[in-house]
Amino acid sequence: MDEEYVQGQFKKLQEQRMSMQEKTFTNWINNVFYKHGVDVRIQDIYTELKDGIYLLQLLELLSGEQLPKPNKGKMRVHFLENNSKAIQFLKSKVDVKVIGPENIVDGDRILILGLIWIIILRFQIASIRLDKEEFGSKADGLSANDALMIWCQCKTASYPNVHVKDFSRSWSDGLAFNALIHAHRPDLIQYSSLRHDQPIKNLNNAFTVAEKQLGISKLLDAEDVAVPFPDERSIMTYVSFYYHYFSRMKQGQTVQKRLTKVSTLLFNTICLQHLLANLLPQFKQVIMHLLGSFSENWARWQNVQKGALALRAAFPALKIVFFLKESDDLKLEYEQMVSDLLKWIKLKVEELDDRFFPNTLEEMRLLMGNFKIFRTVEKPPKYREKGIIEAHFFHIRTKQRANNQRLYLPPEGRALRELEKEWDVLEKAEHNRGQALQQELLRLERVEQLVQRFRKKAAVRVAYLEDMRQIVKKQYVRQPETVEELEAAMRKLEAIEADMHPRDQRFQALAKMTAEIRQENYHDKVQITKT
Repeated sequence: MDEEYVQGQFKKLQEQRMSMQEKTFTNWINNVFYKHGVDVRIQDIYTELKDGIYLLQLLELLSGEQLPKPNKGKMRVHFLENNSKAIQFLKSKVDVKVIGPENIVDGDRILILGLIWIIILRFQIASIRLDKEEFGSKADGLSANDALMIWCQCKTASYPNVHVKDFSRSWSDGLAFNALIHAHRPDLIQYSSLRHDQPIKNLNNAFTVAEKQLGISKLLDAEDVAVPFPDERSIMTYVSFYYHYFSRMKQGQTVQKRLTKVSTLLFNTICLQHLLANLLPQFKQVIMHLLGSFSENWARWQNVQKGALALRAAFPALKIVFFLKESDDLKLEYEQMVSDLLKWIKLKVEELDDRFFPNTLEEMRLLMGNFKIFRTVEKPPKYREKGIIEAHFFHIRTKQRANNQRLYLPPEGRALRELEKEWDVLEKAEHNRGQALQQELLRLERVEQLVQRFRKKAAVRVAYLEDMRQIVKKQYVRQPETVEELEAAMRKLEAIEADMHPRDQRFQALAKMTAEIRQENYHDKVQITKT
């Protein structure tokens, strides 16, 4: 029985992974066609790759090589021919042993998924390499799979609750995807707002940002990843998109630096040409004077030579002056941005720490609405501003390194770590404010419900007392004239007393409710007390 259960669970897990691979690989193929401007969209890889035409086209796009033209026939022999061409081409690039053309034509699910995985490894993952400048000796002798793993680990090492140890369980809560994006584009992800116990929300957040802001196609569904053991091949395929995108982004920044150096060189060349053009008439004048009086003009020649040397020496100095001026402007701008953001944080922390809440539900709900506006409208632009400040600071440092200048150290109270510390204070104040507002709102709702129960009970008690008052009043309409009438009146009063005695506890309970309402500082407590 236990063996059957284990086998059943294993089969269930295998089906789950195959289903996830099918979706991921289908999306990956469609992404290749889309990126190359081919109007093809695969729905079922097991049936639509059967004729071999799309498979040949896919390999041609990925390799950039021209493959044999497919046979457009509709018979099995034609399908086998096309798939054989595709497999033979693939064998020239990578070792393919198990699968044959007949497996594709027959729709063998396991082998078709295996074939697509080989293609992904060869054309999507095999090119992954670590940058030696960034990773040092770690970059040497690593396979593409290991390089991708180390890249993910290094980029997410500083993030809480992220521990990348594999391409399966480490990604199921979605935090690792968000951390990868935040490590390169902190302006796109508010990482501190993410929670470990909200995997679907985290995954959808990362997938949406990657697709809309970075152009990375959504290969995965959050529901397939937020499981105990998501498929390793699917995760690796999608994460490789992140690697390639951010590697291209880094290469673009490197090219920009090189262009800056070339621009500086061209600037110096133009200045030198300008200098020579200005000095040439002076050289001619010196030569003419030399023909007249050598001794007199020798001094002039030396002065001109000194001036030329001075100008030549001045150009590097002027360049440094311009750089220092620009650097000072950038520093002032950075310090002003930090100062403004810190003032805003301080003001907001004071507001968030305020615990003088109104004691009516209507006003409290209005306060909750204002708090929601702060979280969704007012705060997000400030978080983006924080990201801009970080980018601005690194821009200053980059320019200083490029010019061999001492790195900028912000004044006390303006460093990034201090800004981050104050932002954490804001986050904590926001969290505490939210809890306090929620607790107070629940308290007021409970008091309001208590008041409603009090009013209903009080109305019943008042009606009862009024009825008893009318009954007693009737007893005094006329005085008893006989002993029998007196005894009858006494029996009625005793009956009234007997009826009121058990109700005494109800009136005491009403008094307790009144005391509790007053203690809870209900806004209409005076009227309640009069009741």
